[in-house]
Amino acid sequence: MAVSAGIVGIHHFNFTVENLDRTVDFYTRLLGFELRARTKYVVEVKEFLKAFGPYHEKAIAGRGGEYDLAVLELGGLRVEFMQFISPKTPPYPGDLTVAGSAHLAIAVKDIVEIRGNLESAGVKFRTGIWPINIPGSPPWRYCVLDDPDGIALELVEEKATVSLKEILGSRVREVRSSRKLSLRQLAANSGVSAAHLSQIERGEATPSLPVLVNLSAGLGVAPDYFMRSGEDNAHPIGDGDGTQGGPSNGVAPAGWTTVTSHQPRLAEPADMPSQSNGPSGQIDWTWLKKPQDAVYVVEARLAVGAAHEHPGGNEPGTEVAVVLSGAVRVDLAAWSTTLEAGSTARYDRSAPRRFSNVGAVPAALILIGYQE
Repeated sequence: MAVSAGIVGIHHFNFTVENLDRTVDFYTRLLGFELRARTKYVVEVKEFLKAFGPYHEKAIAGRGGEYDLAVLELGGLRVEFMQFISPKTPPYPGDLTVAGSAHLAIAVKDIVEIRGNLESAGVKFRTGIWPINIPGSPPWRYCVLDDPDGIALELVEEKATVSLKEILGSRVREVRSSRKLSLRQLAANSGVSAAHLSQIERGEATPSLPVLVNLSAGLGVAPDYFMRSGEDNAHPIGDGDGTQGGPSNGVAPAGWTTVTSHQPRLAEPADMPSQSNGPSGQIDWTWLKKPQDAVYVVEARLAVGAAHEHPGGNEPGTEVAVVLSGAVRVDLAAWSTTLEAGSTARYDRSAPRRFSNVGAVPAALILIGYQE
């Protein structure tokens, strides 16, 4: 039997505080927690030292240990706060770099509104609102504040998950409407049937890459425009909001540095063979649209562990990487990110870059290059 057999989940979290009255007021009045129970406990010396450590023997000699415990709840999650009376709780230094330090992350619907409300109530924040994306999780943004004891709290707002089909469909419909084109007119311009266009716009069908390129030509936009989900279409990294593993707009907050350890080297797309061997695995290349009218579309299938390095150069324009399956790490001099199926990265074609299959299964990647 596995050691973990029978373990079913997390029951509660516990934080030690200096003033329990102050803590309960802060979490219930400002953060919406509910007080479920509050109890004082007195523990004989021997049992207290077993549970909390022998170094308190002198402080509790002759009287035993005593602490006050409050059980709070938010959204079904139980959080306990305890104040030691004997021995007296010392203040928390607030240093998250110390082993054993912890923080609490609180999910919110509108991080800007909640932050504003808390600031109006006198709460101070450590950080601005920063975006982050962890592969396998929805993109989210967060900010950090301190509770009355200096315990770090995060406010976290998750971005609603939107499927690639929905993004594509809404983008095509938006651009077609702005051009005042009917479905039949766009069909004539792009060579894509009106029936298929209708399915794409309703999110019922995902266009192939050749169809996507034809639509971009018919509507006069860059091919990757349809896959951007954010308001700012100049973001260089995934999902349209620039948050794929780093700060928005590809720019780190003051004092932060993005580091990449790769030094890309290999061939231009025009020179890509139908099959090649990366540093540790095979890569199969398939041209979906060879360079024509300053646009190319090529598919790469990377075996597990395979990588492709591109030296960059003087070619003007933009390249978009679209991951169809698996997990692909994209490394440039300025940033690095891991993309999963449905995610995209956009960058200058002159930049040196490296693509690596970092997953446990083969990966498929589409590269779209064009001049704007």
